[in-house]
Amino acid sequence: MHYAIGDLHGQLPVLEALLKKIDYKPDEDYLYFLGDYTDWGIQNMETLLYVMDLEKNNDKVFALLGNHDLMMYQCITSLSEMLRTKAHASQWAMNKGDVTLDEFLMLPLAQKDEVEDWLYERPTELFVSVGDKRFWVTHGIPSFVAEERCHVESEMDKIERSVWYRPTSMESFDDIPALEGCRIIRGHSITDSRRVEEWSNGIINIDCGAKVLAVLVFSEQLSPVLRLFPSCLGSFLGSLKHCYLS
Repeated sequence: MHYAIGDLHGQLPVLEALLKKIDYKPDEDYLYFLGDYTDWGIQNMETLLYVMDLEKNNDKVFALLGNHDLMMYQCITSLSEMLRTKAHASQWAMNKGDVTLDEFLMLPLAQKDEVEDWLYERPTELFVSVGDKRFWVTHGIPSFVAEERCHVESEMDKIERSVWYRPTSMESFDDIPALEGCRIIRGHSITDSRRVEEWSNGIINIDCGAKVLAVLVFSEQLSPVLRLFPSCLGSFLGSLKHCYLS
């Protein structure tokens, strides 16, 4: 099975419960994390390190870059330059990065370096083909779309535009050849309904807010299935909410 998992934001207990709920099998299943592993939660670095460990030890696990991860990278790489007052550092703090930074600073030096290197290596998008279905998995929008839509001045600018981009339900992507016949699975933008939403332009939004963790499940045998797992651990005892994609 293939599972695309939305923004985690430091919710490690919820992630662990979700993997148990879907009966995650490391030797068989594919995991696609859409980024934003820290901030807003209570176990920010623990969540990031957990995903790091999954990704490093299993070639069926993929972890993408989110806007919070980029803000974190920009901040921690400036620490050695004594530039913590740079604009991106204050921006990260406004997005609850101050708690994550405190947790990061408690790590051993070698582990700090590992986190920095791992963040640097995160891709902005991933192409996934399952049976006759094709998807671009990303945090904001694939970088090649951001390059088409925005005035991009550098490679870093393209990455920033990609992870911060918020498409609308009315936006057409017919002019992007690489998206022909594909759906875009993305996080980043909290859905109005706090439920997974699929738009007519081929975008599937699975960021349901800091209090809800969503996973998109798809396989070669079944049509893709959207499944929601509320972040309250007690609610996992309830029935599973789901809806089928057209």
